[in-house]
Amino acid sequence: MYPADKLSLENNGNTVVEAGKSKSETVALDILPGGTEGATYAVAVSASATVGTEKHTDNQAFIYLVKPLAAMPEVNAGRKIKNLCYVEVNRESMLNAGEYVMKGSKTPFFDIVSVFAANIRLGADDIPYVSCNEQTRFVLDNIERTVRPLQAKGIKVHLSILGDHTAAGMRSLSKDAARAFAEDLKAYMDIYGFDGIDFDDEYSTYATDQTLEPYVASDAVASSIDECTPQRYADLVYESRKLMPDKTIGIYWYAGHDYPVGTVEGKTVDELVDYSIYGLYGKWRAIPADTLSIAKQCPYAVEVTTAKGDVKIEDKYLKDIRQNGWGYFAVYDLNDDRSYEKEFSRISRLLYDEEVEWSGKQYGRTEW
Repeated sequence: MYPADKLSLENNGNTVVEAGKSKSETVALDILPGGTEGATYAVAVSASATVGTEKHTDNQAFIYLVKPLAAMPEVNAGRKIKNLCYVEVNRESMLNAGEYVMKGSKTPFFDIVSVFAANIRLGADDIPYVSCNEQTRFVLDNIERTVRPLQAKGIKVHLSILGDHTAAGMRSLSKDAARAFAEDLKAYMDIYGFDGIDFDDEYSTYATDQTLEPYVASDAVASSIDECTPQRYADLVYESRKLMPDKTIGIYWYAGHDYPVGTVEGKTVDELVDYSIYGLYGKWRAIPADTLSIAKQCPYAVEVTTAKGDVKIEDKYLKDIRQNGWGYFAVYDLNDDRSYEKEFSRISRLLYDEEVEWSGKQYGRTEW
């Protein structure tokens, strides 16, 4: 059993099912660090109805398995430009991103690797939630083999959140819905041990068509395209930051209106967001510095999907990133059919004056 003095239930475990409702509010279980690294512990939680009920049946007990992890090693501490990789888990393995290291120090080439992607959807109860397809679920179900090896090398692993052809999106949620979605995100961060979130405001229906049926009468999302605003996006980031002050929050954007803008409870977007990635690959564009400081921006990223031939890299843009105070660079979609040692060495020389070497290991999507 996990040490009892490291466990606490919100409000001493008490909650109320209000009259006319079938569910109570959530009750947070706080699990503080403890136990022996690598051991597996059980935390048993049961529920019972007591006051004000005439009948209650089917009370359930749950056993949560808790495994204390080693502290993530700190690597590349002096690196001014952070390097991020999005992995398309529908077809590729997260592990391939960990097989590239700096030739001299043997530290990881990538600082952050992001699972691309989970989705935001709207439930039947009008509450937005994190939705995962079969391939993303595979990563989560095998988190010890797909993510932990990267974290053990000092690489932060993030979960990307993408629109999914519904009215639920970063620019459409009401404040209450934003708060509810932030709570669901926190559950994924806590349960699976992710280090942060990448918000990607693509593929929600409001981006292309405000006449689609999802806009019919919902308190959770905006009723028209005009009400889907960057300020609502800022509200979502604020709610996420408030619940997860220790997690990294990133923004992926490409259209020019798909990033948060505004102030929430006296907090600016620059205070709430850790980084942004401009995702029109091979092109250069930045968010205005009065919205997000350049040290938190990647104005140029490259796609490396092509299995044959050289990846197109613009040296002038990499030199600009290094010389003018930009804080991030990113690549998208490693392919397990080839090595990127040559391309990554070229990038690394321009950003860090170092070569990159590849281990020679390749992993298929379901392999470790």
